[in-house]
Amino acid sequence: VYENTQDTFNMMSESSLIVILTTTYVLVITVYNVSAIYVTFLLDSVWHAILDNFRPIGVWMIQLILFQLLNGEFGEEWVTASWLQLFGLIVLLVGTAVYNGNIRLPGFIYDSDRMNEFNSANLSTSPFLRSPGSRINISTVDRLGIERSENNERIRSTSFQ
Repeated sequence: VYENTQDTFNMMSESSLIVILTTTYVLVITVYNVSAIYVTFLLDSVWHAILDNFRPIGVWMIQLILFQLLNGEFGEEWVTASWLQLFGLIVLLVGTAVYNGNIRLPGFIYDSDRMNEFNSANLSTSPFLRSPGSRINISTVDRLGIERSENNERIRSTSFQ
């Protein structure tokens, strides 16, 4: 069995619902990908990866809600195995919080200076700009990646280079 492109376009031309759903899908995926690029630009690729881990939680919650709202026609029913899935999602959330330093586990030594490295100013600049060989002072690079002089004149844009 193969996909017939001509048949696809014929079905789309005969059904406005398919056109609306296809257009909606393309728009939602576009917004998702642009948001992912924006998160990576403003924060860091690590944050992008962390936020990607929250996608299954959102999908699962929506499936559970749809099942309840639509009387089981769509979505996912809560079954015995759902407890295992819930446990896995809790491990994911707690692991992310421990990794970010929001939760500190007893018995571990935390370097508070190391935790302060992950503030928004450092996360909003490229790791290459924070490298020891960089000639750019981090304090002169603003959140949009524009290097400024001491009198706040724009020197150059460091974004997307």
